[in-house]
Amino acid sequence: MEYMKVLYERAVAYLNVDYACDYHYVLVAGTSPLLQDSLYSSAKKIPNPDPSSDKKTLYDIWNFRSNSGKSNKEPSVYYSLGSGSDMATFYQRAGVPSVDMWYTYNEDKWDILSYPTYHSAYETFYYYETFIDPGFNYTLAMARYWAVMAWDLSNNDILPYDVRRYATAIETFIKSLKKNFGTIWQKNNVDIGHLESASRNLTKSANDFHGIIPNKPYTEPLKNRILNDKMIQFERAFIDPEGLPNRRQYKHVMFAPSMYDSYSDNSFPGIVDTMFDIQNNHRDKWDLLKEQVYVATYTIQSAANTLDDIGL
Repeated sequence: MEYMKVLYERAVAYLNVDYACDYHYVLVAGTSPLLQDSLYSSAKKIPNPDPSSDKKTLYDIWNFRSNSGKSNKEPSVYYSLGSGSDMATFYQRAGVPSVDMWYTYNEDKWDILSYPTYHSAYETFYYYETFIDPGFNYTLAMARYWAVMAWDLSNNDILPYDVRRYATAIETFIKSLKKNFGTIWQKNNVDIGHLESASRNLTKSANDFHGIIPNKPYTEPLKNRILNDKMIQFERAFIDPEGLPNRRQYKHVMFAPSMYDSYSDNSFPGIVDTMFDIQNNHRDKWDLLKEQVYVATYTIQSAANTLDDIGL
């Protein structure tokens, strides 16, 4: 709380360092949509740490392995940060765009929660050096990755954010809500028409905003500052001072740890957790559910408004 005002006004991003590597197979990243472009551009500058692969960069091998051997348009990321490490407070309370990244095992092959020695007495230097990262190639790659991302975010005159990714993510999450709950909502008079309208408004505002970002920075520093301030404050627009129901410490309307699993996030957490309660015999929470739909609608529309009328 001591530095909350400073974080609100000045923090650009938080790059989380928990563990760099729990196995040497594939990169995993949980991120705010705003940092996704910086993740990709930075990964393209790091050599591939796997000497057995013909892929040239960290980005190439990440794209190939995160998409099960298919080189898709982009590597897979999670819009999920949870509360299992230090980025939680920055993201959930101050609205600072955050990322958490590490190297891990092939999760398609090994259906386990974490590597076997995690937080045990057997998690020794010998174990790490012998089994997790022989030669420390992947630990080095992750150190380089964090450094390049920090440089990228610190030295660009205009922040490498793309607010359109946020708008696209929200559209996808609303479709998921309709798929999972649409039928029961119709039966109980839950209308999300305004929520969908706010999402469309955000998409338009994000596209319009992106259209005014120049290919090269402005020569007038103030104009660059105006753009950067808009992008910095955009994530803050999703912070609700009242917090989530029964969990006031979590204030991010779009992303927050599940009430029932703090290591993973829900999108629209106020809505999703309330629906979980309703479907588990808490039928008295329909009014709370409608309130959370309203809060999400108001917040998304407010975020759209923050991108408008910047005077450039």
